[in-house]
Amino acid sequence: MTLPMKISTALSLKFECMVKARDAVENSGLTQKQVAKLVGCSQPRISDLMSGNFYLFSVEWLLNLMDALKDLQEEKK
Repeated sequence: MTLPMKISTALSLKFECMVKARDAVENSGLTQKQVAKLVGCSQPRISDLMSGNFYLFSVEWLLNLMDALKDLQEEKK
């Protein structure tokens, strides 16, 4: 795989994680402040996520956010 293709694939993965993380936040029923507290970051950081500033986030951070929200949903059941 060539370097431009690797970069394209990585960006596609990151964008897909971003969309899923935003959906998870929206569907959680929590405020941005509550989500921030849950994952240990600031509310403005969650606002950046919701605004689509995907360049500010790593795939790992996005996956951790989704895991935390998933765990919360499972606790509610």
